[in-house]
Amino acid sequence: MAFASWRLSGESFRLMAARSTIRHGLWLAAVLGAVAWAAGAETERSLLPAAWIRDGVFAPPAPTSPEQFLPSQLTGPASAGNDLAVELPEGPAYSFEVKGSWREWLRLEVELALPADYPRGGEVWVFTKDWDLLWRQVRCAVPADGGGEPLRLAIPITGPEAALAWDTAGHERPWHTLTAEQIVELGLKFSPPKGWSGAYKGTVQVRRLALVGQARVASSLAVRDFALSPCELKVGEAVEASFELADFLGSPFDRQDVAVEAEILTPGGTTERVKGFYAEDFLFRPAGERGELVPFGRPRFKVRYMPRSAGRHAMTVTVRNREARAVTGSAPFEVAADPGFKGVVRVDPRDRRYLSFANGELFAGLGINARSPYDTRHEAMAPQTRWRDRGLNFYREAFPRYRAAGVNVAEVWMSSWWLALEWVADAPGNHGVGHMNPYRAWQLDELMRLAEANGVYILLVLNNHGKFSTFCDQEWARNPYNAANGGFLNDNEAYFTDPRARAAFKRTADYIVARWGHSPNLLAWKLFSEINLTGRSSAFYQTPAMIEWHREMAAYLHEHDPYGHLVTTHWSSNFYVINPPIAALDGIDLLTTDAYGGNTAQIADFIEGTARCPARYSKPAVITEFGGSPMGDSLGNLRKQLHLANWQGVFSQMAIPPMFWWFAIVEEQELYGEYKAVRAFMDGEDARGGQSVERAVREDGLAITVLHGRGRTLVWGYDREYFLADAETVPPRELAGVEIAVNGLRPGRYRVEHWNCASGTVVGRGEVSADSVGPTRIGLPTFRGDFALKITPL
Repeated sequence: MAFASWRLSGESFRLMAARSTIRHGLWLAAVLGAVAWAAGAETERSLLPAAWIRDGVFAPPAPTSPEQFLPSQLTGPASAGNDLAVELPEGPAYSFEVKGSWREWLRLEVELALPADYPRGGEVWVFTKDWDLLWRQVRCAVPADGGGEPLRLAIPITGPEAALAWDTAGHERPWHTLTAEQIVELGLKFSPPKGWSGAYKGTVQVRRLALVGQARVASSLAVRDFALSPCELKVGEAVEASFELADFLGSPFDRQDVAVEAEILTPGGTTERVKGFYAEDFLFRPAGERGELVPFGRPRFKVRYMPRSAGRHAMTVTVRNREARAVTGSAPFEVAADPGFKGVVRVDPRDRRYLSFANGELFAGLGINARSPYDTRHEAMAPQTRWRDRGLNFYREAFPRYRAAGVNVAEVWMSSWWLALEWVADAPGNHGVGHMNPYRAWQLDELMRLAEANGVYILLVLNNHGKFSTFCDQEWARNPYNAANGGFLNDNEAYFTDPRARAAFKRTADYIVARWGHSPNLLAWKLFSEINLTGRSSAFYQTPAMIEWHREMAAYLHEHDPYGHLVTTHWSSNFYVINPPIAALDGIDLLTTDAYGGNTAQIADFIEGTARCPARYSKPAVITEFGGSPMGDSLGNLRKQLHLANWQGVFSQMAIPPMFWWFAIVEEQELYGEYKAVRAFMDGEDARGGQSVERAVREDGLAITVLHGRGRTLVWGYDREYFLADAETVPPRELAGVEIAVNGLRPGRYRVEHWNCASGTVVGRGEVSADSVGPTRIGLPTFRGDFALKITPL
């Protein structure tokens, strides 16, 4: 990212928002006027550059070698290079790259020698840009009676005075505690008096540009502006404590530098502990394809806690650094009962093929893989697509549609191109290992809020495989852990063995759990997508290093997540690549894999094979990606596969039917009806327990599954000739006069509901009698593709 070559146009300045005259008056006297530059009176560091940048081009002197395109800081007196040519009204802006932190300094001092004929009443702007290119400025009027005297400025860069002195432009993030160590560019801009219509050319000399004064190093922690919200709270809703730290040193993401922890005394007399986190807030403007994220307000530390019982609670927050400790008073809050709160999702203790809520109610999942707003493979597969990267706007629009269609599970990736907190500096907020991107964290906040509002449960993928792969979807060359990018690893596989990398993952996991673990709509933490595609070859995931990494990190999440969310990891391709040493780990609560195949028949076989995994591992198995091959399929085949997988998943007794990868096709082709239909059939059904299943393929090509549950028998049959055909243009047969035989019905009378699987509606009702001799024969109405029955004793 070339900070030094940032071009400042006149249009950029017209977009800047000026503060009121009253606000400027509060600090004007402090930064203007005669300042005694007593040599040696204070510690200082000169910032006079070897060369300024004039509107993106160095001037003067003219560059004679490539090295001169990297301006550096000098110490000592001003040189000829600090004579700046000024042209009004639209003169150039001058700037240079800043290296090193300003954190330890009190103020920035500037002295400018203005020509005697310089227009009075104009302004000199001192501006900075931070590492996310956020602009802050001090605008100082040239006195009308200056008489050629030097213009001297002393601008605070620490403490509350700095927030008053520096205006923001294009954002609303005031100067704050960490700004001084994030400055990457410093510059000057000259503007004429308001309403001035003349023209001027002259030379301004920069005589002094220095950081001055040793900033006070905080030896204690000062918590201010502590608040709890919301005022009214129900069980299952998060209470949030937030506050500022007046001063702190180091990284807000390193618990050695600043650690926040809350103790909550519950109505039952027990104490729960949750960690806090550092956060920066934003305004989201949804206009345009992706919307706009605008930094807003001062950063704060926060604690989020989900109460699971009604009554009076009390929270006490403790803040620690390397030298000091601060404890807030006990803050009480009342929690109202909510009979509808079900608790977090867990593995069902009675039937470990399924998931249930903490209150014992079945979690009837139905999902889509909505890992990020955009997928380049979709564009390659469907070049006619109108789909574009819509960022957070996609989830704002899709989640209400999911709710309406009965979709209640979505997989979301913390991928390098979407929500990864740590990555190389290729986007605002990305600053390498150990820095949590505040832009992306806020977007995940909003995504989780949308999920909660729409009843969607998030399967959150903490790492996509490509970050640590050099043979598939390779991103290691751009990974911040890579020593070539300033990290500390020379090998991608070392991420799973190096103690520093393990500690870094735990630090990131602490942040993730603290910020999002409070949500009941967090379905599970997924450690990795497609672990068999990490490393240098597909054999790496079976090594002891990978097994031990999963053992340690799954255990760490369980230990530090106070709410007990599920933990999983993921294998690519199909269930055959699942390796038992990882799948059998106690810390891995459920298994997730793919079902990609060369044709629909192979995908159907993979679904059936995955459904048998719980019998081996005593934990649910979920397909979180499917749809043709990894590169897709024809639209007709994908539509058939989506329909088949939803119904096959239900009748294969999967906790969640397979989750379609090509979510954009669901949007563009309006395929939500597929989900509405299977959800209508699923509602009210609970197949947990000692049910039995019968499967048969008839000579006429019908494949039939009979599911005997508690008090009801469910039947589904599909036309293999249609669904498994390779040619997408083969139409479904119209099948009339079909009669099926259902075994296992006890003698008696039964009501039969005939369901249309395409519409999710009952298309007929009847009664049948079962006796103790042979199967019960049931005639079907005319159908195409597939059918379903619900058989209930009378």
